Amino acid sequence: MESMHICFLGDDGVGKSTVMIQLINVHFVEEWDPTIEDDYRLQTQVDDKVRLVSMLDSVDNGPMSVLKKDYITKSIGYIIFYDITNRASFESIGRHLESIVDARTDIASIGQLISTKSVVLVGNKCDRECDRVVTHEEGLLYATHHGFQFFEISARTRQGFPSSNSNINLEREMSQLLQPVMMLEELKQHYRTSEQQQRYLQQLDEELDEPCSWSDSETATTLSSTNTESSSSIYNLASWDDFLKQENDYYTKKCKELKFVCSSFVQKQRAFVSQIDFNPDFDREEASQLAQEMHQAITIVHTIQASVSQLIRQAQFVVTHSLTSKLADLENMASHMGILGVELQAMVQTGTGCPSAVLVFARQPFPGILKRYKQIGSDEFVVELLTTAQFPFTYGKLRLVHCDEVQSLCLTDKRTNNKEKTSAPLTTPVNSTAAPPNMIEQQWFDIQVENGRFLAKIPIKLMQGTTRFTSFKCSLALIHKSTKHQVAIETSLSDRFISFVNDQQWIEHFALLVKEEIFLLENGQYLYEQVSHSRILDILLKYFHLCLKIYKRTNSSHRSLPIEPLKLLLNRISKTKLNILQFDQFFSILTPVFKVIKYQRHALDLWGQGLLYLFIDQDEVRQLLLTSTKLSNTIGNSIIDNNNNTQNNQPTECINNNDNNDKKGKCRFLIQFSVEHPYSWVIKYVEQEIISSLSSEPPQIKELIIDMKKDLTGDRSNKSIVTYLENNLPNFSEICQYDYKQNNYSIILRDEIFAQIKINN
Repeated sequence: MESMHICFLGDDGVGKSTVMIQLINVHFVEEWDPTIEDDYRLQTQVDDKVRLVSMLDSVDNGPMSVLKKDYITKSIGYIIFYDITNRASFESIGRHLESIVDARTDIASIGQLISTKSVVLVGNKCDRECDRVVTHEEGLLYATHHGFQFFEISARTRQGFPSSNSNINLEREMSQLLQPVMMLEELKQHYRTSEQQQRYLQQLDEELDEPCSWSDSETATTLSSTNTESSSSIYNLASWDDFLKQENDYYTKKCKELKFVCSSFVQKQRAFVSQIDFNPDFDREEASQLAQEMHQAITIVHTIQASVSQLIRQAQFVVTHSLTSKLADLENMASHMGILGVELQAMVQTGTGCPSAVLVFARQPFPGILKRYKQIGSDEFVVELLTTAQFPFTYGKLRLVHCDEVQSLCLTDKRTNNKEKTSAPLTTPVNSTAAPPNMIEQQWFDIQVENGRFLAKIPIKLMQGTTRFTSFKCSLALIHKSTKHQVAIETSLSDRFISFVNDQQWIEHFALLVKEEIFLLENGQYLYEQVSHSRILDILLKYFHLCLKIYKRTNSSHRSLPIEPLKLLLNRISKTKLNILQFDQFFSILTPVFKVIKYQRHALDLWGQGLLYLFIDQDEVRQLLLTSTKLSNTIGNSIIDNNNNTQNNQPTECINNNDNNDKKGKCRFLIQFSVEHPYSWVIKYVEQEIISSLSSEPPQIKELIIDMKKDLTGDRSNKSIVTYLENNLPNFSEICQYDYKQNNYSIILRDEIFAQIKINN
């Protein structure tokens, strides 16, 4: 059972002990020894987990006890009490805050304490109104100024307690109070554990002199026994891949949970403001508490962002599209809660709200590569206007501005005489400046109200190409309905994109986009000198959708790249990690694949239908072609093309045989890319008559190489392997297909699938 600590602080005699006993035992103690310092424990359920809550009833006379210092160090939250009939106890609040800072080595100031821990201010003895010397407004303003939650209660009468009913559900009340605190503490604990796991895996890398992908339990036991500072759970990892997958799953789950919490806070704020109708007699304590809860949620969002950033920088973590989207949603919610919290705080202090609004990107198809004159659907680029409840403004059209954000890598190093490709950035970031006015076809867009949301859907169409990665931002002019005062608001910069004009520019820009994310370009310099194979593969898979002309970044809607051939290709270049020059070598091998899939007619459909194979060796080709209808998924275990027993000439014996036998002269084949023959289609085939024969000799697999530049003649619309096969190889009747959705292989009739592909085009 997980435990958590909460420390009760305050001057002697303010009622800390009586409040604690009232909470736990639901009765008031008339006499209590103020010199006793003890802790109380309560089992409760917080965030769907059973936890043991330990609460220290501290004393304030003499030097700090060992027990009190230990509790202050371990506590995730602090409740500071004062007596409303004793001004000195109210003026001691700052001293108690300083005692927390003094006891904790991880907190340097009161400001840091407030931003990282939960602090609640409680004024006790409110049943003695006639003896009051500290007003309710003083306590509330102090708490609001410091970002505390604030309550006034009476331990004697239970006034101000969560419920006046003696049969209160304390477990539920504690759960609601502690949920954001526990989530924040859990994230910080996970962050510390994650750092320990990273150090452990780095130690394994140093011991084994290679990235940790081993399963040697003896080595793991030896290393774990030398580290006595960390818990044994740290050593349940087999590799960096396992660790990074674990981190991705954890933060994806936490983002979902936090999104629900943030949404509930936004709804509560809206409901609260709409109910009071700006009545000066509204419950200021409730408003202050809600503002504090939203502040805690914003802190949790920033904690998740900082944790993911640490993983990116220190562990080469690749943020998936799903997690990227969730983090962006949380950032937008944090911005919205920020202005809603300011509105509540203004209401607490002045009785009226503080109207405000923010512009955020609700959705964007970046980072990406855009084609000049090619329009992206309006549902892919959406800007949202988030407002407070009090919003006495009108607005006009939203303006889209194209800005230079980062001057990216040059494709060739002009500083060298040999014109070799550079392995380091040549330029540095420049200030954002507006692009030429004719860069964007349309700059002004209407904001529409959809289901209570203010949305501007923007169809992007660029009229020029760009030579570096740039960004968009949006601006909006607000006009006050009464005063006619104008206020301008704008979004932050969007994610990066680049615009291309021709095929060669696209592949260069695609290589640049992938390289800059793999090696993490920051301030004109690469953060990583070497990267792991898994990081390269993850980012290639992440952006492969750009080759498929897909702007909606989903993993399930298209056939992805096969992993095993790419792993073996990486191993041929380097057994462990790749530097920038080695990555350039690796990408140059894949360049023909990406370019052909994207641009050659019918190639994209062939890939999507599972009719193109990446790099497979002769044994795997034999297994595919000689096995009947259904095949198991064993393809991709090798990449070296084995050309033994193959012929690189025209298979005339297969084409010109007019025997009446259905199988005579007909061939079964597959189409693949080849490392040795870039920009060529490699067709592996076998005669069906040989497959059906009872000969003990293994059938001969033959090979036909079709040069895309020489053999595929005609204009661009006719340069297709589909057209070539139909015109020149009519007896190639059966083709091997991979069904990526069902993860199996089959032999199908060529004419039927080709007819379907031609209809789609």
